[in-house]
Amino acid sequence: MTGVLYDTAWSAPAGPLRVPDRVWYEVRRHLPGPRVLEIGCGIRPSIPLDGGNRFLDLSPAAVQKLRRAGARADVGSITETGFEDASFDAVFALEVFEHVFDDERAFAEVARILSPGGLLVMSVPLHMARWTRMDQLIGHERRYEPHELQEKLEAGGFEVARYAVRPSRMPAFWTDAAAPVYRRFPRTCVTIAHYLGFYPARVVSQLGRSAWRSGSRLEVPDGSGGITVVARCRPDGAGRR
Repeated sequence: MTGVLYDTAWSAPAGPLRVPDRVWYEVRRHLPGPRVLEIGCGIRPSIPLDGGNRFLDLSPAAVQKLRRAGARADVGSITETGFEDASFDAVFALEVFEHVFDDERAFAEVARILSPGGLLVMSVPLHMARWTRMDQLIGHERRYEPHELQEKLEAGGFEVARYAVRPSRMPAFWTDAAAPVYRRFPRTCVTIAHYLGFYPARVVSQLGRSAWRSGSRLEVPDGSGGITVVARCRPDGAGRR
């Protein structure tokens, strides 16, 4: 989601979710240290707002709401964060890289601000064959092919530690049907999704667990719509700018 539509959506009358994403609970015990940053969270942060966690988002509207909720949030980009080298032990970027035109620069920037051995926790949609009008509307530059994601992670200085795949969340017919409604009423759609969709889903999601797979190679079954990856920043710094 980019440009005017992005700020319009996050200026909707909805506040930051205070229920962390399930992935936070599943990976927090593996984090190598307490310095955690989430990039591109909008008004739906995936990690706790307190505890010294930091947040970075392109949208001033989103950052303002995060600050009002007590979070340490700043306006910034994943390709130019403004943080010093090795500032964090872990970076969360869920559903972010697919929005970035120069994603190779984004991987390099995240590697730069991570300490050696630090973790990148990311998720992206899969397979350009599943591209819909909604992908275009919300500012996706791409949906990743597994081999492409593997190559870009390795070139950026990362090694996959584990990953979990998910099926497509909604058939293409329904996403195409929803696109014009979202285009015309972005603030209303975001508010409805926030309180009737994302918040209940976060609560219910704590009842289950993701099916994590270990290994450095992404082996993705047919029919997968997205993937969550935990990747370790290589101590040798290969791929950093």
